[in-house]
Amino acid sequence: MPPRDPTVILNAVVVDEPDGYRGRRRRFLMGRKGGGALLPGLLVAASVVVVLIVVGVSQLLPRDANGQIPLGGGNNDNGNAAADNGQPQSDTSGPGSPQGSAKASRSAGPKPSVSPSGGVLPAPAQPGVPQQPPVSAPASSAPPAMTPFSLEAERAALGGTAKTSACSTCSGGTKVRNVGGGTAGGWVTVSVPNVPRAGAYQMTITYELGQPQRTFYLSVNGGTGAPVTVTSNITDWSTPLTATVSVTLSTGTNTVKFYNPTTDFAPDLDKVAVK
Repeated sequence: MPPRDPTVILNAVVVDEPDGYRGRRRRFLMGRKGGGALLPGLLVAASVVVVLIVVGVSQLLPRDANGQIPLGGGNNDNGNAAADNGQPQSDTSGPGSPQGSAKASRSAGPKPSVSPSGGVLPAPAQPGVPQQPPVSAPASSAPPAMTPFSLEAERAALGGTAKTSACSTCSGGTKVRNVGGGTAGGWVTVSVPNVPRAGAYQMTITYELGQPQRTFYLSVNGGTGAPVTVTSNITDWSTPLTATVSVTLSTGTNTVKFYNPTTDFAPDLDKVAVK
């Protein structure tokens, strides 16, 4: 040891260290700083703690009926249920009903179908065209019952532009078109036989009409034609409609001509029946 300096109160004390000790301590510290076993162990432990925290939090979150965590749902501050976009939804439950109960929806049932129907309207007077409506016989002179008579229009006498046309839904599978359209147009003449006595009889006209109304003119035995306007509540030209009118017939065989002397066309004629 060096000699003691009398002027110095404290002297440095040299600690004897065994040979090689300082080197081993330096190697130990350098080993930890260089990525030894301590640092990886701490990282693994920290990862385990984070996983446990995430799992624990997920167990505390609300779930829906399918076990899924709802997204964007929940209640807002005013107590109204919030939609998926975060906007509040108004409460539509009525007084006394539990909040959130479903309202019964009014199901739309099938609309009732419209039954095809026709009929007769009084026709307006046509300028320059003489009109003579059928005259009914007095009740006291009612004719004796006649054998009902019917004839398909396509089997009657056709004239002018009138022509037959196939129609699967029509009576007999055929109808007559282009009735009317002026004096040079088309017409159909039906012969009614075996009338037992002169008087008024009921004539049922079966026709097809795809618009609200059109007019036939009926001429009995070559007399002045009388307008008969028939109606329709459908828009197709293949559904049979019927209209019944009174006609005055003579004893024996009579002819009834269907036409329209104006530029308008009459409905398609399908069948004629008399009784």
